[in-house]
Amino acid sequence: MATTGSAGPRRLWILVALGVLAFVALLVATLPASLMVRFLPPTVQMAGLSGSVWSGNAERVIFQRRELGSVRWNCKFLPLLSGRLRCEIALERVDGRLDAVVTAQRGDLVDIEDAHGSLPVAMLGEGIAAPGWTGNADLSIERLRLARGWPVAISGGAVFRGLRAPGARGLEIGNYELTLGEGEVGSNALSGRIRDLGGPFRVRGTISLKPDRSYLLQGDIAPGPGADERFLRVLSFLGEPDSAGRRPFAIEGTL
Repeated sequence: MATTGSAGPRRLWILVALGVLAFVALLVATLPASLMVRFLPPTVQMAGLSGSVWSGNAERVIFQRRELGSVRWNCKFLPLLSGRLRCEIALERVDGRLDAVVTAQRGDLVDIEDAHGSLPVAMLGEGIAAPGWTGNADLSIERLRLARGWPVAISGGAVFRGLRAPGARGLEIGNYELTLGEGEVGSNALSGRIRDLGGPFRVRGTISLKPDRSYLLQGDIAPGPGADERFLRVLSFLGEPDSAGRRPFAIEGTL
């Protein structure tokens, strides 16, 4: 009988705790989205906020002085029970769109899943595209994990279309496919493969991104059909080609 009697109060406390949690969730869900402005880091600005903290919209979002576009979010309740914040995010621009599911959890970990859409390469940051480059990136990222803002796991890929170098007479670089994997065997580096999809260059190579923020892009390159003199002059800096007309290259640096 003692066991049965003690089970009743425990069930009561569970019901009370669930009731309090539901009340807090309801309170947060009804808070106006405009309150978010007070808690944003200095690198993020939002304007034209509507809806609630839980499900709302910002007509204008700026990150690190870069105009992103409008953002819509819709967060889920159940993941909060395990200490995670999980939201569906939609970024919209005149020249592109990106949809993703973002989950934030303890330890400064952020998971980005099912990220798909098309964006101008200039939005990807200087670590991906040099300043002044134009073109579009069709993104299909299955999963990207960030630890303190740095990628530690990734799978998926991207297709870069219509790449053009800076300047009024910028070289048309062509189209490329980047396939990303979880990492290199026996190392903490993230790796990927890149190949051309037509254009003035024939490219095949690999890319490696290490935890110390260093990267290495290496492979070989050859002129494509109908490549003009400008491309041939660029390739001549890489040395003499092999019997197949390919020249090796390697680009490394730190992000």
